[in-house]
Amino acid sequence: AARGGSRPARPARRQQPSAPVLPADDDSGDFCGLLKHDVRRVRLGFNRFKRPVLDYDNRLFLCVTPKAGITKMEEVFMRYYKSVHPLDPAQPDKDEKHGSLYHRSVAANRDNFSTTYGEGRNKYLPSSFTDARLQASGPWKRVFVFRNPVDRFISLWRDKFTEKCVRYSWISQAFHKKENEFNLTTLLSRLGAWVTEPTAHQDPHIWPQTAYCEVDTVHYDDTAEIEDYPQLVRVLGPYWGTKMENFDNYTKHATRHNTSLDSRLEIERALWKYREQFMSVYWDDVKFWCGSGRKLVVA
Repeated sequence: AARGGSRPARPARRQQPSAPVLPADDDSGDFCGLLKHDVRRVRLGFNRFKRPVLDYDNRLFLCVTPKAGITKMEEVFMRYYKSVHPLDPAQPDKDEKHGSLYHRSVAANRDNFSTTYGEGRNKYLPSSFTDARLQASGPWKRVFVFRNPVDRFISLWRDKFTEKCVRYSWISQAFHKKENEFNLTTLLSRLGAWVTEPTAHQDPHIWPQTAYCEVDTVHYDDTAEIEDYPQLVRVLGPYWGTKMENFDNYTKHATRHNTSLDSRLEIERALWKYREQFMSVYWDDVKFWCGSGRKLVVA
């Protein structure tokens, strides 16, 4: 173009088609029904913070995420472990840290567990899915224990996004540090960004269950729903005993027992309002849950 003349207009950039938005007028509350729509999903990398239960005695590999029953499963395994690896009766009934014999016994079994199966109670095992001993010790039974994805999220919000428990979760720490408050709408409106937020360190509490346990690549021999006691006994009973106590006994502190109906309904309504953001993260969890004919309907 001549000096002083106008530059030729640049061709307009070709816009990439965006994924269809979920119908705004859908008030069904049915998350399973959303699977028929195309939702842009958040890309999740490999989660390096693995924490399966590895029972080498029975060659049992059990994967369950935080907020889906990991504490419950660990406690059940510790009770079984205690029965086959009893404490030395010469040890004192009490100690300064744990107080009673009962609590000290559980703690001692956790110490045994940590020594035998991992680096420590609160450390994760990045290589546990391909552990050399696991591969070389013959066939293993692999079990995936899962939870209703809506219940799991509600448990996360009610438990970790509080002043009392914020320090126990990387995701809640990162959220509170940036927002200086606990606001559910703020979290849900940018849920995908928060799940992948670098300062949240791939927090397993909020990471999708199917991605964390690599359901697409690990061949699981069996599955069990954490709230289905008969199913858990069927799957785990042959290894840890069929006369197990009701699993609810191991989670008296669970937020499910401490969440009022009004509070739950409020969270459910927020989840449905931000259903597109929820599905962008938990699509595969919802698909897995609904795949066996289960329903996932909120208020």
